[in-house]
Order: sequence, then C-alpha cells, then structure tokens
Amino acid sequence: MKKQAKIYHFDSFGKRQEKYDRLNTTEFQDVSWKELELKEPYYFFVPKDFGLEEKYNRGCSVSEIFQEFNSWIESWKDKELVKFNSKEFSGDLQNYESTYLYRPFDIRFIPFDNSILHRSRLPVMGNMLHKNLGLISKRWIPFNCPPIFLSNTIVDRRVFTPAWTQWAESIFPLYLYQQNPLEWTEEKTPNFNMEVIQKIEKKLKMKLFIDPRVKHEDDNEKIENSFSPEDLLDYIYAVLHSKSYRDTYKEFLKIDFPKIPFDVSKEVFLKMRDLWRELREYHLMENEHLSPQNFITTYPVDGDNEVGKVRYEIDSESSSEWQFGKVFINDGQYFEWVPNDVWEFYIWWYQPAQKWLKDRKGRKLTYEDILHYSKIVVCLKETMRIMEEIEHMVHW
Repeated sequence: MKKQAKIYHFDSFGKRQEKYDRLNTTEFQDVSWKELELKEPYYFFVPKDFGLEEKYNRGCSVSEIFQEFNSWIESWKDKELVKFNSKEFSGDLQNYESTYLYRPFDIRFIPFDNSILHRSRLPVMGNMLHKNLGLISKRWIPFNCPPIFLSNTIVDRRVFTPAWTQWAESIFPLYLYQQNPLEWTEEKTPNFNMEVIQKIEKKLKMKLFIDPRVKHEDDNEKIENSFSPEDLLDYIYAVLHSKSYRDTYKEFLKIDFPKIPFDVSKEVFLKMRDLWRELREYHLMENEHLSPQNFITTYPVDGDNEVGKVRYEIDSESSSEWQFGKVFINDGQYFEWVPNDVWEFYIWWYQPAQKWLKDRKGRKLTYEDILHYSKIVVCLKETMRIMEEIEHMVHW
C-alpha cells in the first residue's frame, strides 16, 4: 500500500528584502510549518477551509442545471471583424452582421459566420440569434466581485476577463431552438437538465412551467406555486450577485462553476426573483427608468467629443453618502456627477465605467454614445443598490 506524502505550508509576509533576510537567517526546523489536509481531487498546496463543503454541495451547479453550454465566439481578428457600428462593414461582411456583446454594456457588431470566425460555437451560440437570454459565468471565481453577467445576443469569449486568465467565460442559453421541418416551425425548449429541475422543484415546493400564466389541465396546483425559466434565471442571477454568498463559499468558487443553494423558502425565492428581474432589465439596458429625466450625470461642455486621455477627478465638495466626480474624456469635456463607487465598480477584471470610454480613445462620441454612457452610470448605481438590498434578505 502506497503511503501518501505529507505536505507542509508556511506564509511569509513583508517587503521583498525582509523576506530574503528571513530565509537566509531562519533554520528549516524553526519554521512554524502547518501540515496541509490533502483532499481529492484538487490537492491544493495552500491551506483551505472546507468546513462548509457539505452545505455547499447541497446546491446545484449551473453546469448541472443547464443542459447545453460552451465558451463563446473567438474571432482572432477583432480589429478587422468587430465594429462599433454596422455601417463600418464593407463588402460581403454586411451579409452576416449581428449584434455582439463585446464587453459589459458594450454592444458592437460582428459577422457571424463559420467561414469567417475562428470559432463561432454555432451549436450553442446559434440559440442566441433568437429571442433568448444567456447567463455568462466562469468555472473559476478568484475574488469577491460579481462573477456573472447576461446577454440577449451572441457574446465574445472574453467578455469580462483578459486573455491571460484561466478558463474562458461560458454561456448558458435559457432556451434551445430547433427546427421542425415537418411543420416549418421552430420549437423552443428550456435549456435545463430536467433531473436537476426535479430536485429544485422538490426543494422549493414549486413546479416549473414554461409559461406560469398557463395552467396545465392535469395539474391542480395554483399558478402562484409555479416558476418560469426566467424566474429561475433571475434567482441564480441574484445569488451570484450576493456578496455574503461569495464570502461564505469563496474557497469553493475558486474550483469550478458555482453551485446555487435552493434551501430557501418560496417567499425568499420570489422576492429575490423580483429584485433581480429589475437588475436583469438594467443589465440588458431595457429598464424603463433608463431615460434622460432619470440620469444622474450631465455633459455640460461643448466640443468635438473626441475621446483622449480618460481620467476621473473627485469633487472635494461632495457632502452626501455618495462621493461624486467628473469623468474627463479629453482636456475640456467631461461627464459630471459620476459616483466614485460607480467609477471603481468591477465585473470581474472589467470596470465598465472606465473601460467603455477608454476603448473608444480616438473616436468621437455621438449623441447616442453620450446617452449610452449616462445609462451605464445609472445601471451600475442601481446594481449596487439592489446588491445591498439582497444582503438584508437572506443569509447563506
């Protein structure tokens, strides 16, 4: 019988020279080594707290809930194929243009065709060419910021992480579309593993209906005891935006796709669903609140609107709970009343309020661009508000 090796660990903190000196002057046997608990299948070489493993494993992984998923589009020629405006396409490329979520809140255009793209991911991504919603997540969440986004169109492979990070994002379409050649129709079915759905139904004491407004003839349950595919998506979206959830299960979220807890009451499920339905509408920029009369920013200075060096200057006279500032797009023009928390807000490595403008360096903002950026500010501010509300709703 083979013996398992013992592995020990010690952390040394401080400045580089201090650590060098400590290594040079400390005897091996004098180090306060900590023996690691080795667990299959990961065998981490650092200490991990897995005290909540049993509770976490009672949840359902998003990769188990959804039947089909994949990483997203790779063009390998972004400068040639990804355009800010569909009018920038020339020749045959105009025949294949499609809206394209390039980065959060950054809709661009791309020719969606197998012969043009390096990887189109057509079997999964093709479902996003129809009326659909797609959950965007990763199998590795290394730090505490919202690890998720969603789209109603096709999506870039690195929508919120740089190319050097481990694992590309994956998209989980809410619906799958299939042609019915006999009837010349297109059938839409939820992209769910129904065995897992049955477990969720049992935990929630609710039934999944494709359309919860339609009561099945052979079902005696009341309509309010049902949930739709969109309801389930909104609940998942709410859980993954919960800071306390990510704090509680941070060790497990670094390993694989997140597992969603369903040991909640029907009332909590529905409240979280309703709250995150509102957030979903903001992230898709479809919320009715996104109109100029509700903007918190102004754009007071006329000019050529060309984006140069983008910088943020805090208004030292801000006196409310929100600290505001100016986002300069060049030496003279700026968006005023942008909250500092909005400016610093992360979706993974991506800071939407900063990156959206920096990606447009050298371009002149149109009137629609100015409106769009003002909407982004509102969306991020409302995201933080809704995230705060959920923390008072449930404890993981």
